[in-house]
Amino acid sequence: MSESEFRRLVARVERAASHRHELWSLGAEHLKANPVERRVVGDGDIRSFRLHATAPVPTELSLVFGEWLYQLRSALDGLMYEIVVRETKLDPPPNAGRISYPLCRSADAFASCNTYGVSDRIRRAIERTQPYHATGGFSGSALWWIHELARIDRHRRGHCLVWRIIELQVNS
Repeated sequence: MSESEFRRLVARVERAASHRHELWSLGAEHLKANPVERRVVGDGDIRSFRLHATAPVPTELSLVFGEWLYQLRSALDGLMYEIVVRETKLDPPPNAGRISYPLCRSADAFASCNTYGVSDRIRRAIERTQPYHATGGFSGSALWWIHELARIDRHRRGHCLVWRIIELQVNS
């Protein structure tokens, strides 16, 4: 792979990082303008902690999230394209429009997936990155979720984002 092709792949990952920073920034601005309401509700000895979002998550966050996914998935696909070019010594390689980085749920699925004529050594290296090797199986893999969420974002509709609690402290 030439320096310029490699630079383009790195640029996609860097762009994804800028989208991630934008997500955090937009989210923080929204929460500052629309703080989550908190209250404790008591009934005898039982106490409930209730949170209420005062405004929906802005649609722009969904768009930026989709762009983040796109950049990450396209960097993987671009990497696979460059691997196939190098392996086949053809540019464009055969089936150029169909090349994507394979991400499979199981070893059986990977065994039957197309790796576009790459060497056994490269195929084994790609196999070691497969989501089914993750703790808890494919659904425990960040690569799988990038693939799956990017696919949903492209072919269905943007993601509906919601706030989540990261930390909760209760003092008596």
